[in-house]
Amino acid sequence: MNSTINRSQLFFLIIKTQIGIGLLSLPSKIQSSAKGDAWISVLVAGAAIQLLLIVYWQLLKKYPNHTLSEITVRVFGAYIGKTLNLIYYVFFTLFSY
Repeated sequence: MNSTINRSQLFFLIIKTQIGIGLLSLPSKIQSSAKGDAWISVLVAGAAIQLLLIVYWQLLKKYPNHTLSEITVRVFGAYIGKTLNLIYYVFFTLFSY
């Protein structure tokens, strides 16, 4: 039995996670605080997430044997790339906390 996932399975897992966490929970949180006046922010956030996923997808197609951290350093250079990786790690650590 194969216990690993391939790139396309990872891609769809990320999309499913983004839809489940962001798109389905965001409207109810905004509705409770903004009372229906923030519907455009839900649409903009959804569009931004989709654009970000397309960028990730294209980068993974261009650099098929690299991780996201390696791609960031390669695209932005050592200093900016490592800084972005640190921000990314801190964000997801805090988000999962």
